Amino acid sequence: VGVLSVTNRRAPRSFSERDEQLLSALADYAAIALENARIFQATDTALANKLEELRTLIQITHTLTASIDLNEIVRLTIQQVHNSWRIEASSLWLVDRKENNLRLLDNVGTPAEVLRSVEIPLTKGFVGYTATTGKAIYTNDVPNHPIHFRQVDKETGFLTRSLLCVPLIFRNVVIGVLQLLNKIEGTFSEKDVEKARSIASAVAIAVSNALTYQEVSARQQELTKTLAEKQERLAAATNPLATEIFAIKEGLYNLFEQATLTSKQRGMLQELHQRIYTISDKLDIILNETN
Repeated sequence: VGVLSVTNRRAPRSFSERDEQLLSALADYAAIALENARIFQATDTALANKLEELRTLIQITHTLTASIDLNEIVRLTIQQVHNSWRIEASSLWLVDRKENNLRLLDNVGTPAEVLRSVEIPLTKGFVGYTATTGKAIYTNDVPNHPIHFRQVDKETGFLTRSLLCVPLIFRNVVIGVLQLLNKIEGTFSEKDVEKARSIASAVAIAVSNALTYQEVSARQQELTKTLAEKQERLAAATNPLATEIFAIKEGLYNLFEQATLTSKQRGMLQELHQRIYTISDKLDIILNETN
């Protein structure tokens, strides 16, 4: 780890074997101290990095649990992910299995309006690879990588040099991909993959919940609209019927009061009159509910 050297400049005498043994012992102690200091420094740096990663994950988790709106979740998350790395760009992609491609949720560092117009097939590029295999991938030599989908760089004008992709997995299904581009300090490594996976797990849960909420809300709106349409049709059908029933009730009343009827006829008329009133009451309930 180093060299311990002494020089005799005060006394005109040579070093002895005893001096050598003493110096050797001191050198051993110095070596141990230096190694301990190096280990402590490395451990301290590693702990500091882990603490920073944990702090970032807590911040992102707080963001994810603060809202159920998909757009807000994605916007805040991708910004925090971008800030936690020294990178030039980052993006979140959602798997669309009906169209067999990936669509952009949000990004930082590249023109979003241009990137949203780009369709990436599930069989193309790094995001396609991660989406179909469920495996993370990184490279620090993107231009020469065989699966590089050059169309994206061509349309956005962004030069991708290094890249990392991790899947968003929810209940063993890949629902999207988190992509980081062009690490500014150093190169992407397995440590970056581990950190990105931790974040992606939380993001996957939040995105899935937001998508479910979005689908339920859309379904609820659809059902509300359908119910309103049925109520309108029911009201349109029952309003004229209510008018007719009222006329029948009036006619029966006049017939009962003015006509000369036998007791049997009066009984039948009273029974018919009661049935009409029952139908009228039920129709009033229906009309009140539809209104």
